[in-house]
Amino acid sequence: MMAYHCTRARSAGPFLKRGIVPISKDIFEDFLTESFAAFPSFQLAENDKNSIMQAHMDDGLSAVRLNEQHTGPYFFLSCSRAKERDNDYLENGPEVWWCCIDTILQYCNAKGIYIPCTDRDLWRKVIAKNLKPLIIKCNIPFSILSNQEYLTHVILISFFNYIDPDPDSSVDFYKKFCVSLDGKALDPKHLISFYIW
Repeated sequence: MMAYHCTRARSAGPFLKRGIVPISKDIFEDFLTESFAAFPSFQLAENDKNSIMQAHMDDGLSAVRLNEQHTGPYFFLSCSRAKERDNDYLENGPEVWWCCIDTILQYCNAKGIYIPCTDRDLWRKVIAKNLKPLIIKCNIPFSILSNQEYLTHVILISFFNYIDPDPDSSVDFYKKFCVSLDGKALDPKHLISFYIW
């Protein structure tokens, strides 16, 4: 199934190496690197970085285990939807950054460590300024998707609405629908092309 992953990044390199992954140590390390670049006054000792990383992985993995739905990574079914400028992922980066920010805020507040920003939305926006909007066209194997029956329903409705539009229908599933891998990774071999905005 063709789908589009939208995010912010310096280049396509990390995706070519590890694919599109959910919460992971690599994602958190990338987030810390970008946070230090965006907020030069933000410094952490190595042992604090390791403790924050461990806390993040413990919380993140627990969240995935407790709630198998809506854990990302997320993909749009519509290329036109992926390219729209109001796309939050293109504007501000992945939603997993909120989880990273929450872990850092909680740890630093408990340890009395200086935090350059306490607004999680603003933190994402500041990091995003240093990165390029990136759309990754992917070929997702249907077998790794959850809720296949509902997804099939959405695809069929969208297809038939496309070839024979229903004038009474106000819902365009295909343009608005977003699928989640529910905590699974997408191997680099399934990434077809990259568009940097």
